[in-house]
Amino acid sequence: MDKEDLNQNYQIVLFSGSRSEWHSFAAASIVGYFVFGDSNGVNMQVNLYLLSRIMIGLARLSVEKKLIPEPSYRIFPWFAAILWGFVSWLSEYHQNVLQGSLRSSMNYLIRDSDNWTNFYDFLICSDK
Repeated sequence: MDKEDLNQNYQIVLFSGSRSEWHSFAAASIVGYFVFGDSNGVNMQVNLYLLSRIMIGLARLSVEKKLIPEPSYRIFPWFAAILWGFVSWLSEYHQNVLQGSLRSSMNYLIRDSDNWTNFYDFLICSDK
């Protein structure tokens, strides 16, 4: 009995041979809890990566299922504008809620840039 036969037998035993969309959600939720549930840097990066891709996938699915209309204009510039608006606002007024590396990056872009006098400062001597 190979791996696929074994997997199919488990599905028959557990789900009476029928598959439903919620099965993969439930199984992966359990695995996600135990494998990626510890709050550490690596898990945070993996989970945030998934979150961003899932949100875009859900938006596309919503258009596909006709839950929302397909945009008649370019949506990506608005997506970028909203993200950068939020990160700038958080960085300026609520820095303590940002993850450490994002806080450092935003300080580099917003505060440290006040000391740059030319392109060389930006690339080479940005520690002024």
